Amino acid sequence: MRPHRSTSLLAGAAALALALAGCSGDEPAEAEPPPKPAPPEADVSRWDPASGDNGLWLLTGEPAIAQIVQAMRDAGSVTIEGSFTELVTPADTEQAPYTDRRIALRYAGEHGRLSASVTAGDTSVDIVMVDGLSYVRGNSAYAETTGVEAFGEGWVCTTSPDVLLGDWAPLLEPAELVETLLSGAEEFAVMEPEPGAKTTEGVVGAAESPFGTLTVAAVGPPLPSAFLAGDASGDGSFTFSEWGMPAEVSAPTDVAQPCD
Repeated sequence: MRPHRSTSLLAGAAALALALAGCSGDEPAEAEPPPKPAPPEADVSRWDPASGDNGLWLLTGEPAIAQIVQAMRDAGSVTIEGSFTELVTPADTEQAPYTDRRIALRYAGEHGRLSASVTAGDTSVDIVMVDGLSYVRGNSAYAETTGVEAFGEGWVCTTSPDVLLGDWAPLLEPAELVETLLSGAEEFAVMEPEPGAKTTEGVVGAAESPFGTLTVAAVGPPLPSAFLAGDASGDGSFTFSEWGMPAEVSAPTDVAQPCD
């Protein structure tokens, strides 16, 4: 029986989180998830304001993730480079999921004004968003997959990016990408930074068996600078830099299919 590969990179990123967490994914879809315990309140008595750190380490789980995600949204523009291994779920439910193609990303900018390149196996695509328009071009494999020959001939302009670019979520939304990677783990805890340290580590996974780390700023907004994870079932690595620095983005000139 042929394996089923998710056509959405959102599923791919979620699959990375599941793979690194060691989840089998074999629970029935209709099963009700157990209720989540209320997050513990931060013990502010442990924090010395004179230390200069942002106190993120006082939070765990969803509250800590929410602080990081909000800081990313507030910061705006960012440069990201990284990759992860896609998890393939066989159509035969008795077969275990397995890792397959490598998905790589280069991204600069923010929503509405960005340039990005994505490679997934033998498929590659370039994306530009600027001045309210979106431009996409791909290699022959991408043109064949989408059935749009113009993708292989040059840039295709669109005024409806949500439909065209849906398969590349959440790679084109940095905050959603990080939220997807962190929320897929059973546990997330931030280490107390060393005195004077500018960064600290967020540990992804159980303390006794962590499978990844997110390096975040310990001073000021808790912006991430690196994500690194890996175990027997998958791996991923991303770097984040140039926060808040506007990216130089311009509309391409060799447009094969202009917007109407």
